[in-house]
Amino acid sequence: MAEIIPPPLARMKRRHLYAPVGSCIYCLGDGLPGRLTLEHIIPESLGGMLELPEASCHDCQAITGAFEGENAGRLFRPIRRQFNFPSKSRGKARREQRKKETFVIRVNGINRNIPTAEYPGLITSFVFRLPTILLGLPPTGESFSGGVSLGILPEFGERFNALRAKYGHHVEFLTPGSAEAVGRLLAKIGYAYAVAKIGLNNFRPLLLGIIRNQDPYLLHHLVGSAVGTPAVSEDLHEIELLPAESFGAGKLIVVKIRLFSNYPGIAAHYVVAGERL
Repeated sequence: MAEIIPPPLARMKRRHLYAPVGSCIYCLGDGLPGRLTLEHIIPESLGGMLELPEASCHDCQAITGAFEGENAGRLFRPIRRQFNFPSKSRGKARREQRKKETFVIRVNGINRNIPTAEYPGLITSFVFRLPTILLGLPPTGESFSGGVSLGILPEFGERFNALRAKYGHHVEFLTPGSAEAVGRLLAKIGYAYAVAKIGLNNFRPLLLGIIRNQDPYLLHHLVGSAVGTPAVSEDLHEIELLPAESFGAGKLIVVKIRLFSNYPGIAAHYVVAGERL
């Protein structure tokens, strides 16, 4: 039986505007409503449609925007270009610049720049071990690392064969991103979603040091991946709060996140956002 691939999506089908927070969820500082920005729980640049108003000050927006931009502009750039994901950079000049963009591949051991139109449909990301807190273990203090996770987009086979025919038989795809940037992105998404669903004052946050890059060595303790690969979803991204009994985690708030869930080969992630009061 042929595998059914859902049609390409550039935005989530699931949309929701949550109640305004009225203070910055990242530094917990009080801010005038006019100085607080709308927070997309999953970045708008990745097609996120879950919005949390009055939730971030400009300083914290700069912090989260930096690692969101790194992921959108490097690791997830192929899928964003192939399906025209939302972008804040508009205009004729920007469109012309994008036509000249290239991707780097390694052919027969040599790096080559190829046009965007020739790059095969491939989502490259990372997969991590289960968060140590869910195993009842203390933080390891290790640098955050993981294995490579690959998702296949439509027309991958045809584009890949054309690439080999034109440039060379042995083609390797590089991973132009960092595990830590992905980990911080997942931490931000999971924490913002917990605030939206539970309320800022109803739990003790555990991820603020990771998000603000003050304690990246907690990443393996609080962020990780599920075992195995879930079935293909009908939406671009999936996110949900898991019941505490899922891991015997007591008061821990566990958020399950699966970015690009409508493509095969993409892992689901667990983020421990905090502890219920």
